[in-house]
Amino acid sequence: MARATSAVQRDVELAHAVGMVRSFGAFVVVGAGLSAGGYPMTAQLPPLIWQAIEDVPDALAELRARTSATGSAKEILSSDSTALHVGWELIREFPSARLSFQSAFVALDADREPSSAHFDIARLVNTGHVEAVVSYNWDTCLERAHERMYGVGLPAGLLHKPHGDAAHPEGNWVLPDEDGQVSAGVLDRVTELSDRPRTLMVLGYSGSDATVVESLLAPMEERWPVVRVGPSATGDGAIVGTADWALAAFATALAPVDPLRGWKYVTFLRSRNFLAALRGERLRPTDVDACPELPAAPRLAERLLASRFATLSGSSGTGKSVTAFHAARRLNREGWKVVELKQAGVASTVDVEEFRRLKGPVLAVIDDAQAIERGVVADFESSADDTHAVLLVSTERLETRDDETLLAAQAVRVLDQYCRANIDMVAPLLTQLDDRVRWSVFSDTPEQRLDLAARTATEPWLYMFVASGGERRIVGALDRAVEDVDAALVLAFICTAQMTSRDAGLTREELASVAAKQASARFGPEGAPQVDRIDRALLLLTNEKLIREHDGRVRAAHIRIAERALQNLGQREADGIGATVRAGVRAALLDNQVEVAGKFWLFRVFDRMDAYRYRWATSILDQEVSESLLRQCLAATPGSDRGVALNLLWASEWLLKLPEPAADELASSIIQWLPYVAAEEVNGYRWMLSGLRSNHEAAYERIRGAAAARMIAKRLSVAGTRWSAMDWTHLIQELCPDWRSGNLLAWSDEFESGVDPDALTRWLSERDSRSHPFEVYDLIDALASIAPRTARTVFEACAGEIRDAMEHDLADAASNFSDWIFGTMILVAILADAPSARDDDDDDEREPHESDAARTAFMEATEPALRELAATVLAEMEAVDWTAAALSLERKKKYQLHNLDLLLAWLSYLSTDITDEIASNLSTDWLLRVVEEAREEGWPEGRPFGAIEHLLHHLSWGERGNGVVRGFLEEHEKDIEPFPSALVRQYPDLAIRSIRRGARVETHAPAGSGWGTLAADLGAIAGIDRDAAIQWLSQMHGDLVPAITKPQNHDLAGIARFIALADDLDAAVLDAAINQIDTAAAADVWTSRWADARARVQPLLERVSKTSGDAAGLALSVTSQE
Repeated sequence: MARATSAVQRDVELAHAVGMVRSFGAFVVVGAGLSAGGYPMTAQLPPLIWQAIEDVPDALAELRARTSATGSAKEILSSDSTALHVGWELIREFPSARLSFQSAFVALDADREPSSAHFDIARLVNTGHVEAVVSYNWDTCLERAHERMYGVGLPAGLLHKPHGDAAHPEGNWVLPDEDGQVSAGVLDRVTELSDRPRTLMVLGYSGSDATVVESLLAPMEERWPVVRVGPSATGDGAIVGTADWALAAFATALAPVDPLRGWKYVTFLRSRNFLAALRGERLRPTDVDACPELPAAPRLAERLLASRFATLSGSSGTGKSVTAFHAARRLNREGWKVVELKQAGVASTVDVEEFRRLKGPVLAVIDDAQAIERGVVADFESSADDTHAVLLVSTERLETRDDETLLAAQAVRVLDQYCRANIDMVAPLLTQLDDRVRWSVFSDTPEQRLDLAARTATEPWLYMFVASGGERRIVGALDRAVEDVDAALVLAFICTAQMTSRDAGLTREELASVAAKQASARFGPEGAPQVDRIDRALLLLTNEKLIREHDGRVRAAHIRIAERALQNLGQREADGIGATVRAGVRAALLDNQVEVAGKFWLFRVFDRMDAYRYRWATSILDQEVSESLLRQCLAATPGSDRGVALNLLWASEWLLKLPEPAADELASSIIQWLPYVAAEEVNGYRWMLSGLRSNHEAAYERIRGAAAARMIAKRLSVAGTRWSAMDWTHLIQELCPDWRSGNLLAWSDEFESGVDPDALTRWLSERDSRSHPFEVYDLIDALASIAPRTARTVFEACAGEIRDAMEHDLADAASNFSDWIFGTMILVAILADAPSARDDDDDDEREPHESDAARTAFMEATEPALRELAATVLAEMEAVDWTAAALSLERKKKYQLHNLDLLLAWLSYLSTDITDEIASNLSTDWLLRVVEEAREEGWPEGRPFGAIEHLLHHLSWGERGNGVVRGFLEEHEKDIEPFPSALVRQYPDLAIRSIRRGARVETHAPAGSGWGTLAADLGAIAGIDRDAAIQWLSQMHGDLVPAITKPQNHDLAGIARFIALADDLDAAVLDAAINQIDTAAAADVWTSRWADARARVQPLLERVSKTSGDAAGLALSVTSQE
C-alpha cells in the first residue's frame, strides 16, 4: 500500500513540475546521470587515464617515479582511488597526456548515440519550454539529438558547458578531481533570465560541487520553483526517478510528437562521396560536401537572409537541387532549420499552413515547384516572414527580375575545375564506373576523359555522364532490364510519368494503376493491379540503379536517364515492349489531366529522333492527338502556359503537320494574342511562327500582315526581359517584312516610332552577376538591320556590360558573337571608318539576288542612322582595356575559345589598333599551350597549329599585329606543317619557304566558301615565286579531284579565276586531276549544276571538255543539254 501511495505521490509531484515548466519555462542543469546509460561515470574513467599516460612516455616515466612502481599505467593505477589522483595530476601536467585523454573521450563520444532523454530535451528546446541548459558533461549528445531531429544546432547561447566540450578537445577541461566551475557566461545567462521566474530543473546532477551549488543552484533555488530529478533526489521539488523517465513525461505533456504531414527536416550530418554525382543520380543534402558549390549558392543564401524569399531555376541536369541545398546549408550554419517537402513537387494549401506553424527560424526548400499549382506557389511566397524563408526550385523561371537562373556553361566550368583539382579523388571513381578509364596505353586516362566531357558537355549532368561512361552503363542496364519484360514496361511507365510530372515521379499506387491500364493482360488481368509483379520489377530496376524511390515517389535515377530509357525502350520490338511504350506515350498526350508543360517534356523525348519521325510517328501522334494538342494550346492561360503550349504545337509538326484549317484557326488566335505578348510567351511565338512559315505560308502571312510594327515595338519596350532578349530578336525577325516586299522602310519607321527608349533601357539595364552580353548580341544585330536607331539605344544600354565582359574574359565575351561577323554589325564596323580599319577585298563572287535592289535602297535610307550607331560602337570599343582583355586569355583552354576568332575578325574590321593591342599583349606560351592541347586531341591530319591559325589571321591585319604574328611563325617555322591556308596571303614569303623545304601548305578547300580565296592565295604565291606556286598547285591534287567531281552550287564562286591561274601556271596539274574524276559519281552532280547554276559551272565543264577521256565526254554530254 505504501508503494502505491509513493507512486501516486510521485505522479502528483511530476504533474506539479510539468505545470511549473509549462507556466514559467525551464533553466536546466544536467549532470552525469543524464548520460549514464552510454558514458562512463567518474568511477569508470580509469581506462581513459591509463591510455593517456601510456601514450606519453614521459608521463609514464613520471608515474613510475612518483609511485616507485614498475609496470604499465593500468598495473600501477588500476582503479585505486588513492593512486588515481596521481594519474589526474599527470594529465594536468602533461599537455600531450591531456590531449590524448580528451581525444579518447571525443572518439568515445562519436561512437555513442543520444539517449531518449537527450531527444526529449531537444523537443522541449524546440517548443521553447527549455530556455537554457548548463551541462556538466563533456559529451555532445544533446547537440546531436537536436540536430538530428531538426537539422540545426541548438540555438545560439542556449547551451553552456563549463567543464569542457567534446566538440572542442583542444581546450582544458575540468577534470573530475577538480572543483566545479560556474563560468561567467552561465552567470550572464542567469542575469538575462532574471526578468521573471523560471523553473530550475536539475537532472542527473548530484550537487557534489560546492562551487556550483553556492554560485548557481542555491541563488536560483531561493527565488525560482525547483524540480530535482534523480534516483535518490531529496529536498525541495525532488522527484525520485531516472532522468529518462521524467523527461519522457515532460516531453509527452509539453511537446507531444506531432509528425509533420507534408514536410521533413533536412540535416547535413551525413555525407556520401562524389560517386553519386558521377553516376548522375538526383543529388540530395548528403551530397553537399562532395559536390562543388556553384556561384549561385552564396547569392541565394544572401537573398534569403535579406528578404526571406528566393527562386532558383534552370533546365534539368544543371545542378539546381544541390545548389539549393548548398544555399540551405549556409542558412543552416546561421541557425536556420531546413525543411523540404516529403514529396517533391506535391503540395497543397494544407502544407503551406503547416509550414507557417513551424517554429522558426526555418527555411523551406521547395524542389520541383514547376509541378505545384500556381496558387499554392503564390501562397508559399506570401509565407515568408522574419522567421520563415522560402526557396522555390523549378525548371521554369518563376520571377521576371530576381530569379537566380543557373547557367549550364558556367556550372560545367566549375565542375570541370573541381574534378581536375581533385583528380586523385575523382580518377579512381571514374575507373570504378568505367573500366575503360585508367592510366594505360590503350585506355583513356582520367584527364583525357575529363577533356572529352569538357568539350562535349553542355550541362553538368551531361559532363558527369560523359566522364563516367554513362552511355555504356545505361545501355547495359537497359539490355539486362528488357530480359524481364515486366521490368522493361514498369521502367517505361515510370519514365513516362516522370516526364509528364516534370520530374516529380509517381507513387507506387499511381504506378500500379497506370500499369494495369496500359498493360492489363500482364499487370491487371482481372481488373486488379498485380502488385507483386510490379514490386518484383521495381526491385530489379533498383538493383540496376535505373530507378530510386524517395519520399514515397518513384523516379528514374535522373531525368536524363528517364529520357534515354524511353528513347531506347520505345524501339524494342521484342515481346511488344516498343508498341506498349509508344501506346503509353500516345495515351499521355491525349490525357487532358496532364498539363501542357508535362506533355512538352514527354514529346521532346521523341520528336527529333529519326526512328520516331519516319517509322513510328503515327503510333505516337495521329490526327486525334494533334487535334487534342491544338485544343489545349488554344485554351492555355496567358503567360508561361501559353508559351509552352505553342512550343508543343510547333514540336508536334516534326511528326505530323497540322491540317490547313487548324493552322488557320491557330493563326486567328495568335493575331488576337500578339498585342498582349509577354516575355514568358515569346519563345513559343518565335518557334510557332517559324513552323508556320515553313509549313503553312498562308497562315503565317496572315499573322505577319496583321502584326503592326508599332505594336511589336511597344511590347518589346514594356514586356522585354534580359533572359528573353534572344527570343524577342527572332520574333521581330519573323514579323517584319522581307526585302522583296518594298515595305521594310515604312515598317522600320513605324517600329522606331513605337519604341519607348526609357522602358527599353530600363529592362536592358536590369542585369546582375549572371547576366552576359550574349543575351543581347543578337538583338543588337537584328535591330541594326531593320531599326538602327533602336539598335543604338540597346547598344548604349549594354555598352558598359560588353566592355567589362571583354576586359575580364575576352573568350567568354565572344559567346554567341557570330551574328556580328555574319550579320549587319559587320557593316556597322566598316561604316565606323576608323583610319586603321582592316581593308581586305572580298575575293568571293556573290551571286545576284532578286532582293538586292530593295536591300540596297533600304541600306542607303538607313545609312545615316547606321553611321551614328557605328560611331557609338567605335567609341565604346576604343575605351576597352585591351591589355587586360588579352591577359584574360591566358587562363583559357582550347575548348573555351569558340567564337573568339569571330570576335577578333569583327574587331579588325572596326579598328586594327584594337587587334594590334591584343596581339602585342598575347602570351606566346598560351598560344603554344593551345597548340599542345590540339596535339593531344589528335587534330585531323596532325595539324595542331590549326587550332590558332584563325586567331593569328585576324590579329595580323594591323601593322603591330602583323609583326607579332610574323615573329611567332618564324620562331616556330619548322614545327608548323602544313603551313595554314588562312595565313598564306598575309605571309606568302613564309609559305614559300615551307614549300621550298618540302613541307606542305594547306589548301583552302572550296567546299562551302568557293574558289575565290584559293585563287587569291595561289596568286599571292605566284606573284613572288612562280615555281613555288606550281609546286603548291601540284600538292593540291588530292583536294582538287573531289572538289571538281562533286561541286555544289555554293562551291562554284571564283572557279573561273582559279582555272585561268592554274592553267597559266601548269595546265598539266588540272589535266591530271580531271583524269582522276569518277564519272559515275560526277554525272548526276554535273547535270544538277548545269540545271541550277549553269553560269557558274560552265567554266569547269568547258575546261574538262578540252581534255581527253571519259570525263571530257561527260562534260560535253552535259553541256549539250538544253
